[in-house]
Amino acid sequence: MSLQPKTIDFEAKWGDLCGTISHVIRLESITKPIWNESFSTIYEMCVARPEDFCRTLYDETRAFLEKHVSNLYYSIRDSGDQLLPRYHDCWTAYSTGLMYLHNLYRYLNSQYIKKQALSESDYKYGMDLDHADMLMEIGRLGMEVWKHKMLIPLQDQLAADLLRTIHEDRLRKSPKHLKYVADIVQSLVRVETDYPVNPNEDDNKRSLELYEKTFALKYIAATSEFYESQSSSMRPEGSSTIPEGSSTFPDGSCSTYLTKVLTLKDEESMRMKQLIHPSSYQSIIETVHQRLVGDYMEYLYGEAVIMCDKELHTDLHNMYLVLQGNTSGLQRLSEYFHKHVAKVGLDATRSLHAESDAIELVDKFISIHSKYSSIIIEVFHNDTQFHAALDKACQEIVNYTSNPKSVACKTPEMLAKYCDILLKKGGRKNDKDSSSDIIDGKLNDIIKAFKFINDKDVFQRFYSKNLARRLIYSQSASMENEEQLLKYLKLACGHEYTSKLDQMFRDIKTSKDLNEKFSKYIEDKSIDLGIQFTIQVLRSSAWPLSATPGDQQGLPAAPILESSVKTFHNFYTETYNGRKLNWLHAITVCEVKLNQFDKNYIISMPPHVMAILLLFNSTEQLNVRDIEVACGYDIADLTRFIQPLLDKITSTNDAFFPTIHR
Repeated sequence: MSLQPKTIDFEAKWGDLCGTISHVIRLESITKPIWNESFSTIYEMCVARPEDFCRTLYDETRAFLEKHVSNLYYSIRDSGDQLLPRYHDCWTAYSTGLMYLHNLYRYLNSQYIKKQALSESDYKYGMDLDHADMLMEIGRLGMEVWKHKMLIPLQDQLAADLLRTIHEDRLRKSPKHLKYVADIVQSLVRVETDYPVNPNEDDNKRSLELYEKTFALKYIAATSEFYESQSSSMRPEGSSTIPEGSSTFPDGSCSTYLTKVLTLKDEESMRMKQLIHPSSYQSIIETVHQRLVGDYMEYLYGEAVIMCDKELHTDLHNMYLVLQGNTSGLQRLSEYFHKHVAKVGLDATRSLHAESDAIELVDKFISIHSKYSSIIIEVFHNDTQFHAALDKACQEIVNYTSNPKSVACKTPEMLAKYCDILLKKGGRKNDKDSSSDIIDGKLNDIIKAFKFINDKDVFQRFYSKNLARRLIYSQSASMENEEQLLKYLKLACGHEYTSKLDQMFRDIKTSKDLNEKFSKYIEDKSIDLGIQFTIQVLRSSAWPLSATPGDQQGLPAAPILESSVKTFHNFYTETYNGRKLNWLHAITVCEVKLNQFDKNYIISMPPHVMAILLLFNSTEQLNVRDIEVACGYDIADLTRFIQPLLDKITSTNDAFFPTIHR
C-alpha cells in the first residue's frame, strides 16, 4: 500500500467500503485482507488529491448508520412480548460492531474529526453545543444514531416492558425475559456515555438524561407504588399518632413485619445492583425505605419502646437494621435504649447507694455496663450512637443521689472504698479473687465506673486518704496493682490529676532508701538504738495528712523513743541541710513483743500507749499518778491513753496483763 496522496474514485471506493462496514456492523465475518484493505481505503479517502473526502466519508457513514438503525427499528417495533429479547440482540450486535467500526475509522477519527473538535475551554466555558451539527468520532456518531433512530421512538414501549418484567420479578413470577433487563438498561446509559465528546469530562458528570427520562424516573415511581401496596397489606390499623410505648400491632405481628421489611429491602437491593445504573441507587433505597418504614415511623417507635423494656434482642436487632440510614429513627431508638438502661440501673443500685454497700454497688454497676455493652455489640452492630446512649445512662446511674440539691452523691466515696478493699491486704474475702488476671480485670472495671463520675475530685480525696493508710502501714496487697491503677487513672484524667498520688509512691520508695542510709549511719557511729526504728519522710504537699494537738506535744517521756527520734533528726539535718521535719506521732505505729506468755505475741499500738507499757518492764503495779509523772502526760490525755488498756483488762481473765490502780 502506498502512503502517497493520490486521486481516487470515491464512489467506487465507497461501494467496496460500504460492503465491509455492512458486514462489520452486523457482526458478520470478513477476511483479514478485506479488513486491511478497508483501512487503506479510508486512509486514501482522507489524503486524496486534489481534495480529500473526509467530510464526504463522514456524511456517507452517518447516512449508512441511520438507514441501518432505522431498518432495525422497523423490524422490532411490533415484536409484542418479544420486544426485549429482539432489542437485546440488536443492541448487542450493533454496539459490538460499532466498536470494530470505530477502530476501522481510526485514521479519520484522529486526523480529521479530532482536529475539528471543540477545545477544552469551549466545553468549560459554556458554548452552546448541538450534537447534530458537531463532528463526532464514529463510535460516538453511532451511539447518537442509535439514540435518535431507535431508543427515542421506542422508549415508551421499552420502558413499559422493562417495568413489567421487573414487577413480575418482585412478585416472584420468574419472568423469562429478566436476563435481558440489565443490558437493555445499560444501553440507555451507554448511548450517552460511550465514546464521550469531551474525553476529559468526569464520568460522574456525563449526561444521563435519556436514562433518567426513559427509565429511571418511571422505575422509581413504580417502586414507590409497589412497596406502598406491599406495606399496606401488613400495616397496623389505628391512628397515625401513637403514644410512646403503645403498640398497634397484634402480638408478634411487628416482629413479622420487621422480618418481611428486611427481606424486601434485601431483595430490592440485590435487584437494584443487578439491573439499574448506580446513579439511581440512592433514590431507590430512599423510596423503598419511605414506603416500608418512613410512612409508619410512629407505629414503629411505639413498638421500639416495648422491645427495649422487654429486651427483645432479635426484634431490636431487626428494628435497628430497618432504621439504618434514618438518622432521626436511630436517634429515637438510642434514646429509648438509654431510658431503659438508666431505669434498670437505678432500680438495681438505688438501695445500694442508701446502704453504702461499695462492693455490691460497683459490682452491680459493672454487671449492668457489661451486659448492655454486649447488647450494643450483638444487637446494634457496635454503633457509637448507642455507646453514647449507654454512657449517658451510666452517668445517671453512677451519679445518682436521692436529692441533688441537698444530698451529695456517695459514689465517689464508695468507689474509693471499693479500691481500698480490692488493694489492701485481707480486703478480699475470697482468695480465688486474688489472681492477677481477675485483679487486673477489676482494676479495669474501676476505671469504667470512674469515667462516669462527675465529681472526680471527691473520689481523689477519699482515694488518696485510703492510699495513704495502705502505704504508711504497709497494707497494700501488691504494689504492682497499686501502680497499675495509678497508671489507669493517669490515662483517664492526665498527669496533673495523679501528680500528688505519684509523689506519694515516690516518697515511699525514697523513705526505703533513707532507712538504709540511716542504718549505715548508726552502724558507722556505733549507735545502739535498742529498738528497730523505721521512719517515713513524706512531703506535706502530696499527702492528705495534718498535724494533731498530740503531735505538737511531742513524744512521751520514754527514753528509748526519745533517743531514736533525736538520732534520726541529727542524721537527717546533716544529710539534708535546710529541711524541716514535722513529726506526726498520731499515725506512728509501735510494735511491742510480749514475752511473758507461753508463746510470744507482737502487738501494734500508738507510741503513747507503748510508753505506758514499757514502764511495766520494771514493775508489775503502777498507779495513775506514777504514770503521769513518769510519762509527763496531763491527766486528761493520760485517761484517754489508759482507757483502752483498762477495757482490755476488764474484758479478759488473763492474769499476765499489768495492773493499773485507778
